Amino acid sequence: MSSIKTIIVDDENRIRRRMERLVQSCGDEWEIIGMYSDGKEAFDAITNQSISFDLLITDVQMPEMDGLKLVNQLKKTNSFTSIIVSGYDDFSYLQTAMREGAINYLLKPVDKKQFIEQMEEVKNKIYQKWEEEHEWTEVQEKASQLTYAKQIQLLSEVTWNDELDLSLLDWTQQ
Repeated sequence: MSSIKTIIVDDENRIRRRMERLVQSCGDEWEIIGMYSDGKEAFDAITNQSISFDLLITDVQMPEMDGLKLVNQLKKTNSFTSIIVSGYDDFSYLQTAMREGAINYLLKPVDKKQFIEQMEEVKNKIYQKWEEEHEWTEVQEKASQLTYAKQIQLLSEVTWNDELDLSLLDWTQQ
């Protein structure tokens, strides 16, 4: 399996570095592809560079653009999993995070054991999503092959017929 591409967004450098170490401690399947100091910086980089990622770990309160707005804006064009990290035990933040599809809302300081358990759950969900996407791609390929075979069969019937019926020449519409 390929690595799980992760982006970390937090306005505090010390916490960003701690999150980076925590993610790296979860195993080799995690790859940090970007760390940003606020939501706007992350949003601009992701959209301008067309960065593809699997997991966004973001703080709630940041200058320029907060983490909840960042998740909301990125969900319009990207498919990813998000974890919200906050120093605020505020129910309205939690509600908004869940509405935006965040998989969890962790309070700072983040407990290492709890974080590792959460990352294991996230990994399983991402792997399951990848498997479903792979199966869907296989179904689409088989459907395309069947359509092609049907067209070949119709073309063969038309061309091998002794008496040519011009109405059968429009086989591509089928």
